[in-house]
Amino acid sequence: MRLFVGSFDEEEVNEIVEDLRKAGVRSDLRHALDIDIEEKYYIEGKISELKEKYKEREDVMEIINDVEDYFEKARQVMEEGIDVKQFEEKFLDEVLPERKEFEEIRKELKEAKKEKNLSKMYKELVEKFGKEKTEDFFDQFMYELKFMSMIHSLLEKNGVKYKEGKMYGKIADDPYIKVYVGEHAEDLPYEMRIYVFKNVDVYVNLLDVLYETERIEKLVKKKNEYMPLLIAATIVGRIMDEIENKMELEELIEKTGYFKFDGDEIFLTEDAINEIIKTLEKGEIIRIKKGRVILKERKKRG
Repeated sequence: MRLFVGSFDEEEVNEIVEDLRKAGVRSDLRHALDIDIEEKYYIEGKISELKEKYKEREDVMEIINDVEDYFEKARQVMEEGIDVKQFEEKFLDEVLPERKEFEEIRKELKEAKKEKNLSKMYKELVEKFGKEKTEDFFDQFMYELKFMSMIHSLLEKNGVKYKEGKMYGKIADDPYIKVYVGEHAEDLPYEMRIYVFKNVDVYVNLLDVLYETERIEKLVKKKNEYMPLLIAATIVGRIMDEIENKMELEELIEKTGYFKFDGDEIFLTEDAINEIIKTLEKGEIIRIKKGRVILKERKKRG
């Protein structure tokens, strides 16, 4: 019986196969193309037209009003020839007042970034401000980057020109927008992005996993992605432990459908248990005769 390890790209798979080989586990590779389809719903048009079109849609109107507010805040901040970074700081302070909570971290980062690498700066920020607040800052920072990318795209389509790090022009009175509104908006227009890529599915022999449990335990300590192998060995070992010399097959299935291991709950379908039992029989670990499971001489596991 094959056990699925995971899907990997070409660069990863050679390392995976070598790890498994060193652990005494045979692997089987299946190459395939994978297609991922992403649907993105949106609203598009002049703000005045969208407000009329979606006036009965509270969820969409909330988005339109937010975008309209962004344009109004941008008009308040916009000056002919304003530096892009200066615009961004003033605009973000208006739209995202919660960012003031991280003012000290921003100052510290600005003073240090010219002479230190990011990893060193991160460690120093954690020491000074704590891990939770530092991580919250970087989450906020990444959100702001994505948010400002959207804002600049909207402004560029509505009268603002960018040249040598500065902004020029007048923002349109009734801006034309295209804004993505997330999922579950099936009645709105949508576009698809289709990604096609190659995956390599890695499978291993379940009996190899069973006999090489000790090596797999060592492997899992180094690389947690092999944890499913250890779980599989634990499940098969538990099924074997339940067999008391001779046992009714139905009773074995009933006893092993659910159990706890180190506080974790493990559920097995009847089909999965039957497949494991077939594998153990094929591996001459058990024998099935007249609906009874008979444990043969137990081979030593790793």
